[in-house]
Amino acid sequence: MPGGIAPTGSKSPRLNFTVLCVSLLASLGGFLFGYDIGYIGPIESFPGFQKSVNGNQILTSYDRGFITAIFSLGAVGASFPLVSAYLSDHFGRRRTIMFATVVFIIGAALQATANSMVQILFGRFMSGLAVGGLSNAVPMYQSEVAPQEWRGMLCSTYQWCITIGILVSYFVDSHVNPNDSRGWRIAIWAQVVPASVLLVGMMFAPFSPRWLMLCGRTEEANRTLRLLRGSEEEADREAREILTSLESNKGVASLTDVFGTRFSSRLVGVGMIVMLLQQLCGMNAFMYYGTVIFKGLQLSPSIFNPVMGAVNVICTIPGLLLVDRVGRVKLLQWSGTGMFLACIGCSACLAQFPVECMGHGGCGADAMAHHPHAAHGFVLSMFVFIGSFAFGWGPVAWVYCAEIFPLRLRSMALGVVTCTCWTGNYLVAYFTPVMLEMLHFWTFLIFAFFCGLGLLLSLWLPETRGVPLESIPQLFEAKVDARMDECQSPLEPSKGKSAGNGGYSSMS
Repeated sequence: MPGGIAPTGSKSPRLNFTVLCVSLLASLGGFLFGYDIGYIGPIESFPGFQKSVNGNQILTSYDRGFITAIFSLGAVGASFPLVSAYLSDHFGRRRTIMFATVVFIIGAALQATANSMVQILFGRFMSGLAVGGLSNAVPMYQSEVAPQEWRGMLCSTYQWCITIGILVSYFVDSHVNPNDSRGWRIAIWAQVVPASVLLVGMMFAPFSPRWLMLCGRTEEANRTLRLLRGSEEEADREAREILTSLESNKGVASLTDVFGTRFSSRLVGVGMIVMLLQQLCGMNAFMYYGTVIFKGLQLSPSIFNPVMGAVNVICTIPGLLLVDRVGRVKLLQWSGTGMFLACIGCSACLAQFPVECMGHGGCGADAMAHHPHAAHGFVLSMFVFIGSFAFGWGPVAWVYCAEIFPLRLRSMALGVVTCTCWTGNYLVAYFTPVMLEMLHFWTFLIFAFFCGLGLLLSLWLPETRGVPLESIPQLFEAKVDARMDECQSPLEPSKGKSAGNGGYSSMS
C-alpha cells in the first residue's frame, strides 16, 4: 500500500449487531433521496398533477427540468460546507440527521398539499435542503461508527437504500391513478412513513464516537465505542488512534483550513472530482427521465421503470459484498468500464431513431416498427449501465469520500464534496430533458465522456480497503505531491480542555 500503510488483519471480526442496526437505520436517509429521484419524473406527466399545479397545461421540458432540479438547488444549499460542517460539528452527526428529517417531512407535506406551481417548487426546495443535509451527515456518521473491516459495506448501505427508494417509488407511481389529483399526492405522502421511522429511530441511536472525541467528551466516547465494538480491547485501541489523530489535528477546521494548504486543497479536489463524476456520468438521467425516454421509444414506462429499479437494487448487492473484499478502486474500475461501453451502446441505438422521438409526441408506432432491434438494444445498454453503476460508482464514491479526510477537516471537507455532488445532480436534472430534445443521441456520448474520465481517475486513486480511518489521508501524500502535516493545526489546546476538545466542552 502507498505510504507503507497496509490493511490490518486478514480476517474480519464478527459484525456487531448494534453497529449493523444503527447503520441500516441511518441509511433510510438514502431511501428518502432515492424515493425522490424515482417518483418525480413519472408524476410530472400525470394529468392530475398538471391540472393541480399548472392549470391543466402540458409541462414543457424546461418546466419539468426546473421542478426536478430545484430539489438539487436545495440540496446544494444545505450541503454548502459552512452550513453542513457547522451543523455536523456543533450539533453532531446524529442530531443533524434528525433535524434534516424534520425538514424533509415539512417539505413533503408542502408538496402533497400543493395547488400551485409556487408551492410545489417551495416544497421540493425544502425536501432538497433536507436530503442535502442527510447526504452529508449519513455517510459521515456511518463511517465513524463502523469498524474498519466492515466500513465499506456499512457505508454502501446508504447507496443501496437509495436504489430501494427508487424501486419503491416506481411501484407506488404505477399503482396510483394518474388522472386523479389524489394519486400523485398519495405518492408524495408515502415518503413520510420512512422519514418518521428515521426520525424516531435516531432518537435512540448513539452519537458518533469520533464527534464525541472532537468535543472532548472522552469518557462518553469510550463507552460508545465499547457498545459499538463489543470488545473493550478493540474499543480502547480505536480510542487511542482517534486521540493520537486529534493530538496533531486540534480544533475544528474552517473553510480556509480546507483550502489553505496544498495537501488539504488537493485532497478535497480529489473528493470533488469523484463525486462530480458520479453525477455527470448520467445515472440520474435514466432515473429522473426514464419515463420520457421510454415513452419516446413507444415502450411502456409501467413495465420498464420497475425493471430498471429492480436491476439497480439487485446489482448494488455485489458492491456491498465486494467493497471490503476486492477493494474500492477495483470496483470503480470495473464499474467505469461497463458504464462507458453502455453509454456508447445507448448512443448508437438511439441514433437509429428520428430526433423528434425525445419530444412531446414521441416516435410514433411506425418508427418503432422500423427499428425494433435498436429500441431493444437501447434498453439492454441502459440495463448494463445501471447494473455497472450500481455495484461500483454508485455506492463506492460515497464510501471513498466519507473516509479519505482527516478528522479535523472531515465535516468541512465532506461538505465541499457533497455540495459538488449536488451541483452535478442539478446540472443533470435540469439539462437532461433539454439535451434529449436538442442533442438526441449525442446526449449519451457526453455521458460516455464523463464515464471515461471516471475510469481514468479510478486507475490513479489509492486503495483504502482495510486501512484505519485515521491513516487513510497518508495514502494520498505521494499521489498529490504534498505532506499531510501541512494541514495540521499549530494551535495548542486551551487551558483546562483536553486535547482535541475543539472548544466544545460546554456541550457536554
